[in-house]
Amino acid sequence: MANDVSYFKVSGDSTTYQFNDPDAETAINANASAIGTLSNLTTSAKGSLVAAINEVDAHADTNASAISSLNSNLNRLFRTYSNLTVTDTNPYALIDSYASMGIDSSKYLLSMNIRGWSGVSCGGISLVKGSNGTDIYVMGSKAGSIASLTVEYFFANTVGSF
Repeated sequence: MANDVSYFKVSGDSTTYQFNDPDAETAINANASAIGTLSNLTTSAKGSLVAAINEVDAHADTNASAISSLNSNLNRLFRTYSNLTVTDTNPYALIDSYASMGIDSSKYLLSMNIRGWSGVSCGGISLVKGSNGTDIYVMGSKAGSIASLTVEYFFANTVGSF
């Protein structure tokens, strides 16, 4: 067996290799098949797996930086309000303002989300921004009260392409 020499080619490679193990060709071709074909990569880099992985890593770094930038642009705030009342003549109740929340009026309100409530007797409730752009109101679908309401706010320092 020491003098047995095998010659083989690897799939996709024109070089002839010499190896002393007759099972080497099978093992190498199986490995190449398991790895896949470089030209089938969806990356721009198709010359090697290392180049493709480095491209993916660069995209991940870029995305991490973009996420960090986005997070630094956002301000998240939770507020809880108690004993709110809406009437037939005034279905809107002023619950807050940028000033009382300590939010600069130049910031952009991206969303208001109701995160919790209790003791609601005014039907469905909605949050609305006042016509002045900085006041926040709760609106009931009928006269009644809200014992407790928790709201999550997202403000942005700037609005650009997110």
